[in-house]
Amino acid sequence: MPTREQLQAELEQAVDEAFDRYGTMALWSKRRPAVAEPDGARAIAYSLRLEAPAAARRLVERLEDLADALESPAEPDPRHYRAAS
Repeated sequence: MPTREQLQAELEQAVDEAFDRYGTMALWSKRRPAVAEPDGARAIAYSLRLEAPAAARRLVERLEDLADALESPAEPDPRHYRAAS
């Protein structure tokens, strides 16, 4: 399972890709955020769904999946479980 840092790096890459590929066509009303956050990624994905060609669908789904993964609670560390006595 990827770490939060890895997920954040992937989200940054996906946002960069969105602006590089579809910025002037579909994201003309948005600016690249300094730090990609889940809510911003969802807004970018929504704009791509409305304005970008169908080829952007995979990128849209990747943005949404990464946003969901970053907002989900962290997995509990199994080393912290104690055996029942």
